[in-house]
Parts: sequence; structure tokens; C-alpha cells
Amino acid sequence: MRVGTVRERKDGENRVALTPEAVYALVSAGSEVVLEASAGVGAGYGDAAYTAVGGTVVADASAVWSTSDLVVKVKEPVPAEYDQLVRRDPPPTLFTYLHLAADHPLTEQLLASGWTTLAYELVARPDGSLPLLAPMSQVAGHMAAEVGAGLLKQPGPGKGKLLGGIAGVAAGKVVILGSGSVATAAVRVLLGSEARIVVMSRDLARLSYLQEHFGGRITTRTSSPQSVAEELEDADLVILAVLVPGATAPRVVTREMLRRMEPGGCPRRCLNRPGWRGRDEPSHDPQRPHVCRRGNRPLLCDEHAWRRSPYQHALPGECDPALYRNARGARYRGRPRG
Repeated sequence: MRVGTVRERKDGENRVALTPEAVYALVSAGSEVVLEASAGVGAGYGDAAYTAVGGTVVADASAVWSTSDLVVKVKEPVPAEYDQLVRRDPPPTLFTYLHLAADHPLTEQLLASGWTTLAYELVARPDGSLPLLAPMSQVAGHMAAEVGAGLLKQPGPGKGKLLGGIAGVAAGKVVILGSGSVATAAVRVLLGSEARIVVMSRDLARLSYLQEHFGGRITTRTSSPQSVAEELEDADLVILAVLVPGATAPRVVTREMLRRMEPGGCPRRCLNRPGWRGRDEPSHDPQRPHVCRRGNRPLLCDEHAWRRSPYQHALPGECDPALYRNARGARYRGRPRG
């Protein structure tokens, strides 16, 4: 198998899909690895680090796209890369974060290309956890807490409030909508600032776990339109961390709710799915694929997770309805396989 990776073209994306350690593991497993020149420079890996472990560095991205059996990226192809997705026989495979529910044009491009596509964010273990999405979620939760606290300061767009407060002044209130990995990471950071934290979710089991895990230092509340509106009225910082795998997240915060917040309050959205009715924003998805084997093929994912991935059985010109049904009306044909 020939595995390739290219320099990321998405604005602000400096990561690389394969570290030198990953290249070494693939080469040791019998695969050939080809990389675009300077693919890892933004992440601190020069070309020499890859050639030293058996990788082959080529001058331009086209040589990677046109010759690789498996192209591994960090982020979805941008429009400037669409012309690289040409039909080949046998069809090559693209393994990356895709978030197709928010990208109809890319969905149509992939369908037309005949490529088999595997999405990191939909690889799931038997217990339903998402091992390749978890690192991104942890970073997103940490950054949402840190960036949100910074935006509350003056000078700046905020109300000039410290989340931890001081003697004689109440601590700031943070509302976190969601109870998964993003929410957990954000709570860890916010507890250090001594903020008042309210975690809202419809998952009572998860709320119970967080309440016990953090020793009762947070408040939990069942999420509903009424309860969300009530909690947001006096919130200083709102972190949206709702995830529906493979789909656009529900809009849990309305413009009316935002208008009722105090001036200078700060809503922050995590992940690649909008949680309120507004414009989508780019986000960054760190991932560190590891190698296992399936038959004689090295794979960049957990074996059980691979078996559960809805992208596993994609055929040229077909897609899984469960995979694409939420991609803003994208057409599909075929039926789920496996």
C-alpha cells in the first residue's frame, strides 16, 4: 500500500496528518509513504525527519494525490484541492476529518470522484465513543474556556469581568451546553479559575457522572429551551459543545436568547457544527492516528472502531444514506452495507 500526505491548504491549519513516528510505523509494516515537500514544517517536522525514517518526499502535492492508494490528511479538501479528486481504478481512499453535514459542495465532489472516504469524526468504538474525535474535543474545550475568559476582559469586547471574581465580588457564571469531551475539558480549566459552572444536557447519566467526578463543584441541569433561556440570562460566558455524530448539531441557542444576555457576555462555539443560528466558523481538529493491522493491511485506526465506521463500505459512486442524509440535502444512491 502506498500512503501519502500533503501540506494542509486550509487557512490557519499548520498540522500534519503523519508524524515521523507514524511514517516509521507504516514503513516498518511494509507500506510505502510519500509526502509533499514541507508538509510537516508547520508542525515542527522538517523533510529530513521523514526521509530519515523511510518516507519519500516529492516536490508537489499532485504527485501524492495521483499515486497514493490512501491519502491521509488533517482537514477536509478545500476547493483548491477538488481537482485532485479524479477517478482512478482501483478507487483510492481519503482518510481525514470531513464534517460533511456542513459542506454540501464537498459531499457532491466526493460522490462524483468515486473515491472511498473515511471520516475520523465518525470512527466509533463498540461503546459508541469516538477515539479520533476525542483529541480535537479536548483541545476545543480547553481553548473555549481560555479564549472565552480572555474575551470578557477590558480593554476588549467583554464586560471587564474576571471569571473567578475577587473578595466581595461574585465569580462569573459559565453555562456549558453539552456534557461530552468538550464540556469535560472546559470544566477542568474553568474550575481552576473558580468560576460558577452550569453544565446542561439531556443526558442524565452523563450529568450524574460529571456531578460526581467533579465532586459537586459544578451545577448540572437538564437542557430544554426554557431552562437554557433561563440560565443564559445572567451568564457571562456560554460554551456550546453539542455534538450529533455525522450531522449538524441542533440549534439550542436562539438570537432571542442572546439578546437577553447582559451586554458584554460571550458565547463561544466548539467543533465544526453550529450550535446557534449564525455563521459557521473554522475550527482545528488535532489527531494522532496510530497503526494496527487488518489482514495484511496497516490501518490508521482502532480495529473495532474501523469495523463500526459507516464509511467503511463506501463504493465508487455510492454513499451510505446514514452518512450523507444530513449533508444539507445531498443526493445519494445505494443502501447501507455490512
